[in-house]
Amino acid sequence: MQQRLHPIYKCPRLSLNAVVVLVCRQHGLDTREACTKRDRVNEKIREKLLTLMKTVAEPIDAAEPPPTPITYFNELETLFAPPLRRPQVITSDRMQRHNAEELDRWNDDPIEVERSPNGTPESVLSFWRRIEHQSDFKVLSRAARVLFAIPASSCQIERDFSVSGSMVTAQRTSLSQHNIDMCSFLNRNREFVDLLQCEPIPKGTHRRHTPSCFTYPLDLDMDMTIDDFADEILANFISNSSLCEEEKDSI
Repeated sequence: MQQRLHPIYKCPRLSLNAVVVLVCRQHGLDTREACTKRDRVNEKIREKLLTLMKTVAEPIDAAEPPPTPITYFNELETLFAPPLRRPQVITSDRMQRHNAEELDRWNDDPIEVERSPNGTPESVLSFWRRIEHQSDFKVLSRAARVLFAIPASSCQIERDFSVSGSMVTAQRTSLSQHNIDMCSFLNRNREFVDLLQCEPIPKGTHRRHTPSCFTYPLDLDMDMTIDDFADEILANFISNSSLCEEEKDSI
């Protein structure tokens, strides 16, 4: 989401889209499926941005308008006076359309970044501070404050590290670095996990989907059968001597 509000890297064609397609191809997906995944990622990011824009725009744009002063006319003035203008009420649907139009305009319009005399481009915060005074991207400038803000506390970072540490301690070295990062991401972003996307296991094929670490195959070349093996296990728990013999031995 931060990349979409960056004035230089906002176009995802050479950045995010290329990464999504490359990852899909590494997992064996064809070009059509990779393009479908790419479109879903872009739609998800757009949905998140519109939700953020709605959150930051409501306190200001959706505020109650001030009451209109009442003007009284006599009968003659009423015939020729223009009709009273009612205050414009901004509805939720209209606000969403306005935010979507502003986001589309930001994606389509090229905006240059100012540079210093030595060629150094301005920072992202300086760019949005300058854009804030313009009337084209009022809501996006407020959303940029949230996305590019620096947290004043490290509590959230410490929580994320504690989750990773708990997984590594429990599983030791059986988890790779990639799996730890993915598990930490899914733990903090539960909305990305949808169990309904898992393919159902056909009836009668559950044994094929059982991990090998959960099964303990028996050696088929053993001389004794399964029944003999069960009898041998029971013999270790049941004594063959009578109760009287055990009492004599104890005395």
